[in-house]
Amino acid sequence: MHSRHKLFLLAALVLVSGCNRKRADEGPNLDPKVRLPFDRSFLVGHWGIDGDCSDTTSFNDDGTAKMQRGDDALWSFEQEDRTLTTTETGRQPYSVLVIRNGKDSWFAIKPPDAHLSRTMTRCAASGISVR
Repeated sequence: MHSRHKLFLLAALVLVSGCNRKRADEGPNLDPKVRLPFDRSFLVGHWGIDGDCSDTTSFNDDGTAKMQRGDDALWSFEQEDRTLTTTETGRQPYSVLVIRNGKDSWFAIKPPDAHLSRTMTRCAASGISVR
């Protein structure tokens, strides 16, 4: 990972680490002492932006995905760099840094453009929130 990306990720972790001091069973928890696992299996499922499950991105266990616009894609997750990469048919790969921020949610950060960051929330299926 480029040093610029590492610096950006470190800054993002510092910023979000103080946002929430709830107990782990009370919802999102960014306390650095509470480590929520984040691996490839966590990403499998349906995800909406900021809790909106009316239009989801779905990551399948076989590495295929269905993006919000309905486009087919392939996806991969690099655990060491915490990088999620999606490649939609006919498009260039798109990578984001990921930070888990709760039982069923994570931040997607597109360095160096932090304004493109978003919170992804797990949905039971397209159009159905888990909450």
